[in-house]
Amino acid sequence: MVFPSNMMSRLTCLKILKIERCKLLEGVFEVQESNTSKKSIDLLPSWRHLELIELSNLQYIWEKYPCELLNVKNIEILFIRECPKFKRKYPHQLEQLEIDLSELEEILKKEKSTHMLKHDESETSSKDEIKQLLNGRNSFFRLKCLKLYSSFDYRSTHLPMEIVQILHNLEEFEVRKTLFEEVFPIERLDNVEEWQNERRYKLSSLNLSELPKLRHLWNGDLQKNNSSIFQNLTELNVSSCGILNMSMSSSMWFRNLRWLMVEKCHKLTYLLNPSVARSMVQLLYLVVNDCKRMTTVIARGVEEENDEILFKRLFYIRLKDLPKLRSFHSEKRTIKFPTMKGIHLQNCPEMRDFSLGIVSTPRLFMENIGFHDSTGEWCPILKDSRDIIVEDINVTIQQAWEDHENTNLQCLFEEENFEENQCDPLASSSHVEELESNFNHPNNQD
Repeated sequence: MVFPSNMMSRLTCLKILKIERCKLLEGVFEVQESNTSKKSIDLLPSWRHLELIELSNLQYIWEKYPCELLNVKNIEILFIRECPKFKRKYPHQLEQLEIDLSELEEILKKEKSTHMLKHDESETSSKDEIKQLLNGRNSFFRLKCLKLYSSFDYRSTHLPMEIVQILHNLEEFEVRKTLFEEVFPIERLDNVEEWQNERRYKLSSLNLSELPKLRHLWNGDLQKNNSSIFQNLTELNVSSCGILNMSMSSSMWFRNLRWLMVEKCHKLTYLLNPSVARSMVQLLYLVVNDCKRMTTVIARGVEEENDEILFKRLFYIRLKDLPKLRSFHSEKRTIKFPTMKGIHLQNCPEMRDFSLGIVSTPRLFMENIGFHDSTGEWCPILKDSRDIIVEDINVTIQQAWEDHENTNLQCLFEEENFEENQCDPLASSSHVEELESNFNHPNNQD
């Protein structure tokens, strides 16, 4: 145990408790007798946040009773990761939850069965009440952030419906380490359109990581019906999804997307088509890392090449460890970046042109095209380039290739093995404002 029972009276101001990597730990507090446990928990009125990480022998917090957490009335954030012996019922007032996928599925199934049995025994149950139970609306009704993980022995190919049905209140959703081929199995419902129309989703952040069998971000029904699931999405992070196909129909709009990060998706040969790129009118930050087969970010489209692409708000692009990347866009289409302030290029040995068409970057200074070295220091693509506006980024890149003596060409273009995220200041969307301020040049004002 971590704390003896008499410590509770001294922890009245405790708000956050985090314990990780204690292999022998079986309990957090000394085991309480049943008649004193409730009184002891009342001594922790400020407790809001609990994280239990990689505790292979953990069995209890303060008593060997599966409902112990239900007595913690004020807890809002609960992260349980790799604690295989810790089996508990979780309070429904949670706003943030990280949990093993199979455990959450089991909890929701048991809960639904229990409630349905009670309603079967009651003659006063209305159809609406039963429908709410079937839809999971009484489960974790305050939940805003849900993070699911699993071991690869979990064999399901899609997100269980019991979990899909509690997504309508979420603002942030994360799935990692599963064998899912698709995340949202909407077509398995009897009436897809009715199911989607009766929900108003709040999802703003979607994170998918270590899903080696994931083939699609969304299936055909989601695209065909313009699903409301993604209407409010502002952040999308996709990582280590080796066979993912990112193809999207032109009707699948991301008008609110501000942050897009894709890395370690080695089947991708391109990221966007022109029509989807054109729809991203709110995009601020774009990063593509370590996609071994990617040859271009924006592929050729069916539209006329004179249909320009305008990234109205995009101010930062990062392209790193892309050994086959030849260009950002492979057509003679005009691309405009009226607010672009920084472009990070690193380990892209085949990239000799940014685009085959005209590229407009009226606020981009030449010193803000480059990369971060192993110490985190910014290295411009061309030395002695301070206070020079980029008139043609294609010419700038070509000059970097040709001028070996006055450039940082070796670090910029050659493939080398850099330690992952060694000095990466751009690890999450919380750094968007910091990025923008870093690239605010004193001469770069409206």
